[in-house]
Amino acid sequence: MENGLTTKQRFLKLQIDELKISNRWRDLFLELLPYRRMIILYPLQKQQIKNISNIDSDEVFKLAQDIINPSITLTLLEKLSIESTL
Repeated sequence: MENGLTTKQRFLKLQIDELKISNRWRDLFLELLPYRRMIILYPLQKQQIKNISNIDSDEVFKLAQDIINPSITLTLLEKLSIESTL
């Protein structure tokens, strides 16, 4: 996937790679975050990404794949991930 990355995705990849998350979530976030105009990740967003990836809910992953839907945010994904463990 690396060869076809945009400049924004390459910058995001550097930040996401620091988080040590799974490849499937890394690839998904590289697609999702530019649609949310997230290029610079702040500590809260990094923590949300780690939480979502660590819980690794298949249902949340499927929802997150709808990258064009503006209602799918990191906050929503994190909330649904946490709820999936209850």
